[in-house]
Amino acid sequence: MQKLFYILREGLSGFRRAKLSSTLSIFTIIIAVVITGSFYLISKNLHQLIFSLKQRLEIEVFIDNSFENSQIDNLKSKILVLPGIEKIHYISREQAAKILQQQFGEEILAVLKENPLPASFQIKIKPEYQSAKAALKLVSQINAFDGVDEVVYRKDILQFLDKYLHWFIIALFGIGLLLLFGSLFFIYNTIRLIISARWEIIEAMKLVGATPRFIRFPFIIEGFLQAFLGTFIAIGILYLFSYLIKQQLNHFLFLSPREIWVCILSGSLVGILGSQIAIKRFLKY
Repeated sequence: MQKLFYILREGLSGFRRAKLSSTLSIFTIIIAVVITGSFYLISKNLHQLIFSLKQRLEIEVFIDNSFENSQIDNLKSKILVLPGIEKIHYISREQAAKILQQQFGEEILAVLKENPLPASFQIKIKPEYQSAKAALKLVSQINAFDGVDEVVYRKDILQFLDKYLHWFIIALFGIGLLLLFGSLFFIYNTIRLIISARWEIIEAMKLVGATPRFIRFPFIIEGFLQAFLGTFIAIGILYLFSYLIKQQLNHFLFLSPREIWVCILSGSLVGILGSQIAIKRFLKY
């Protein structure tokens, strides 16, 4: 127990021996976690928004006016067996006319004199097929069927969502990587300064037979505490910002309990890694 108390006390004393460097290290970790966490939250909420938008996107298939009911049923059966089709809603010519009448008033049919609208299928796609590439393939297959007059879907929206979401994730990964290296550097530098400040004590401990593990462990504790404290404060800041945003946007998503723990563990591992690198470089024992 005495050894454990000594290791913990020495780990905490590093804050006092290298105040400026420790503060900069913690501050860097806070910035790194807040920025990376902010990008992750933006990405998470964008994913939710994009998923919601894609759920509303439908493929509309207009049917040749010469097709009889039996032929329409046959066409529907052919489309239903295609991979990616979740649901088909049939709109007859009469139903299409009623929809047009509701939107533009009863006068529109009087002006047109006859119903020019074709029957159509409104097709809902399965989530795994709600990408520009998969939707294009599906549309090509539907277009190949007899009786299909035209296929309409929001190709431009799907392409826009797929393209920019991809680049956003790449940018997020790049920024997170840079901030990770920045945090490692500051923790590494802090541990280096603490080792330099305690060099005489370390030499004395070697002479009295202290084991390498006993000498090194306080520095690992120091790096862990810096990273843990910085990550904990950063999550508090993220929670505050998310709470303020949620007052305006009810559906804004925050980190789940599991994601919070992953964040804390990741930050702590960065601290341990930075300490280990400094120990191997400057503590040849």
